[in-house]
Amino acid sequence: MLTSVTTEKQSDHINKRELIDDLRGKIEGAQTARRNDDGALVSTGSRDIDQLLPFGGLPRGTLTEWFVDNHGSSGEFLALLAASRACDDGGALVIADPQRQFHPPAAALLGINLANLIILRPDSNGSFSPNRTVDFQTNDLFWAIEQSLRSTAVGAVWGCLTEINERWFRRFQLSAEASGCLGLFVRPTRTRCHPSWAEIRWQVRARSSLENRQCRQISLQRLRCRASGAGKTIQLNINTITGTVQHAPSEHANHHRTQTHTLSLASQLAHPTADRRTARA
Repeated sequence: MLTSVTTEKQSDHINKRELIDDLRGKIEGAQTARRNDDGALVSTGSRDIDQLLPFGGLPRGTLTEWFVDNHGSSGEFLALLAASRACDDGGALVIADPQRQFHPPAAALLGINLANLIILRPDSNGSFSPNRTVDFQTNDLFWAIEQSLRSTAVGAVWGCLTEINERWFRRFQLSAEASGCLGLFVRPTRTRCHPSWAEIRWQVRARSSLENRQCRQISLQRLRCRASGAGKTIQLNINTITGTVQHAPSEHANHHRTQTHTLSLASQLAHPTADRRTARA
């Protein structure tokens, strides 16, 4: 008799878990469907990255995390590129810069109106420090980020942040959802295991250096997307001069193009007179 009662309790527990999981999936699906119907999507600034997302862009009113192994690994640039697109309609761009490393001219090169740029920098003797535990309930920087995400006049909030208390993260998410603002946070890879309220999470890793110093080669992996889960990894080239982001072709494709170009050039050299006549015609 005792075994029978135990089995029934276990069965009820399993059924409840299945019911909860089913309801959670339906709620997330309804939220995503509503955002898609509204058409409130923001391009990441790269067609190749957009294609990794279910609806071809970042949903407004959500948070996105970009994980990097170290500062300057191109994750900051990709997040800022998306932030610039979120402000194309004239919304303000708020920069959370606790380390005081943000360079405004970099934003100008992406077409961001510096008149609509707001930079949040705590006092040098303030309570915020990325290398120690802080009291997140009284932290002025996080309060300012929350208020910025809640403002309908702000198009995007961008920031390089390390530790984010789960309660603050939830407040960020609710604020963005209420206003339609886009939150883009660049964080260390070691924080991937921390609780998160981000809709989309990316991992950005640098690849081997190319001979062309004007080009950075990176690997981008979609770690999480509420609408469709994790995704594949793509290789990208970032031109550090023009700021363009392109899909990195495979070595086989590069070799094929080199051979094709060589054969075409050899053909022109073999028949120079015919080519000149064609050009004049």
